[in-house]
Amino acid sequence: MPELLQIKTPHWELIVWSKRIDHKRKQLTRTLNSRGKGIETSSVRFSPTLALGEAIVEGESQAIPDVVSGRLDLSQPLFFENTEYQFEFVFDMAVCLVAFDARKHSHYFINLFLNTYNQNAPKKIKKEELIKTMKIASEFYALLRIEKYKNPYKAKELL
Repeated sequence: MPELLQIKTPHWELIVWSKRIDHKRKQLTRTLNSRGKGIETSSVRFSPTLALGEAIVEGESQAIPDVVSGRLDLSQPLFFENTEYQFEFVFDMAVCLVAFDARKHSHYFINLFLNTYNQNAPKKIKKEELIKTMKIASEFYALLRIEKYKNPYKAKELL
């Protein structure tokens, strides 16, 4: 299946696949032409707005404004009803670490995380780097909890 849309942000990447949509696009064009109308531009909207790093639509790079965007304008329709799409999210290591239980610093879980992450990651990480980053992340999270609850005992389990 060809990639229809690829959106990159600083923390995640979204890739959308589907079977060929050329037939549906031609059918839409014929229908609108028979009614005397043209195809309007489509857009993908983001709520809340986000900082787009790059967007690739059907293999062609889209111009992205330097500001935080609430939408991505498309030159032609990509999404049709009664069509199956596959969505894949690839998250940055920092996002993965937030979901990783900081209390389970056992070597088994760290190795499991590393093996899973490094399979498809563009940049492989080493065990020492992961442990160091996890320690920093858990200390930062502990500081956030102290700030929120104004009680250092609530954050003890993370340190």
